[in-house]
Formats: sequence, structure tokens, C-alpha cells
Amino acid sequence: MHQAQQANPLLDAIDDLTIVHIITTPIDDGKTHYEKHEGLIKQLREAIASNIGGIAAGKPPHERIPLDPDALQKYEQIEKAIGERYLAFLEKVPGVYPEQNLREWYVEFSNQHRAGKLSDETYDDELKTMQSWVRIITEKLSPPTVLEIPNEECPECGFDWYLTVLNISKRELRINPKNTDWVNKKSIDEEGSRNWVERELKPTLTITFKPDGKGGLSTSFAKCGCCNHVWMGSTGIRALAYSIENPESEKEVS
Repeated sequence: MHQAQQANPLLDAIDDLTIVHIITTPIDDGKTHYEKHEGLIKQLREAIASNIGGIAAGKPPHERIPLDPDALQKYEQIEKAIGERYLAFLEKVPGVYPEQNLREWYVEFSNQHRAGKLSDETYDDELKTMQSWVRIITEKLSPPTVLEIPNEECPECGFDWYLTVLNISKRELRINPKNTDWVNKKSIDEEGSRNWVERELKPTLTITFKPDGKGGLSTSFAKCGCCNHVWMGSTGIRALAYSIENPESEKEVS
């Protein structure tokens, strides 16, 4: 009899980050569809030069930024962290590809942990870090869906809409503020500049969810953007729905 393989969550996370996975999906006619997925670090690297972040949408081609700054920032942070680990454990210059460096680091890290040179607490810390990288990249490549619920009051704070600040800046006035009566002079400085604020009116309630690929949801919650109250999971969302549909019952309970 073959002995059951012991679970290794750290290696599982590193595999997700570094190696190719074949995803199989049953098709109605009884056949199976095979799809190749690169490791998450490589996917993130390739996303840097894609339009996954919706960068510069609507601008003429010659004005568009040819990369996704958010993907680049995440990639550089992870690449730097891997390089630091690699240098600390293997004491040599890291290679070009962070995914290969990470696998080499894992071998040395695991050997030292099994030899008792590293504590279980250190192992747990690295596990949390690797799993956070998996989550960060996955959310970047496949962001969750956010649905707004307009014109419904939050059961906690009672507001249905709220103003959020998008941008705060200054603009030069093409007029002499001293000779202008219709401008609020309190917002104008001595140089003739005026602070301006760009705001957006948004529904207070939103529902965020992400399919898990198995017919369910891996992440789901509702939130009020005004008071920041959160209803976690499907149970919380159902409780929010009941509160919205039965406002009088909620008032009687309170």
C-alpha cells in the first residue's frame, strides 16, 4: 500500500506561484477540456504589458501608457522580497526569474526547517506570506465583482447615498481674484490659485463576490461605504437583504 502523502501547504502555495497547472473542465458531450495555466508570478509579469488594469482607457493610442503600473508595482515588490530571501539563504546572486529563485529558496528553507535550524513560527510566517502573494496576484488577475445597491438605506447608518472624494488639487484662475465677486475668496490663496475637490455620489451599499469555479463563491460580503459596516458571507448578505425588505421589523427589534 502507498502511504498517503503528507500535506505541505507551503509547497502548495509556491507551486501556485511558480509552476504550470493543467485545469480540466468536463464538457457536455462527455469530453474533457484541458487548459494550461502558467504560474501566478509569470502571469503577473505578463500582465504588466497588458490592459488588464484598464489603464488609460479612452485615450488615443500614442498617449496610452504601455503597461499596467499596478501589476508592475506588485511584481517588483514580490520580486524584491524573493531576491532578499534567496540572498539570505543561498548567499549568492539571484537569477533572472523570481519563480526559479523562489523554488531554490524553498529547498534550502525546508532543509533548514527540518534540521531544526528554523522555528515553526518562522515556517508559519513564510506560509502566510506565500499565501498572501497567491491571494494578491489572483485578485489582480481575476478581481471580484462589485454590485452597487442604489436607493436602499443602510440598516446601520440610515444613508442610501454618500459623497466620496476622488481628487483634490489646485488650478490656476485666469482672472484676478481680487476683482471677482462671484468667487469664494476664502478658497483662493495669494497667488490666485483655488483648491478644487472632485467628488462622486455613490450608493452606500455594495455586494462583493467572486465565483470559486465550482458553482459557489470563494469570497462574498456586503459593505456600507458610508459607515463601513460589513456583512460577511452568504449569511450576512441574506441578513442584509431581510433588513432592506423588512425595515419595519428591524425598527421593532431595535
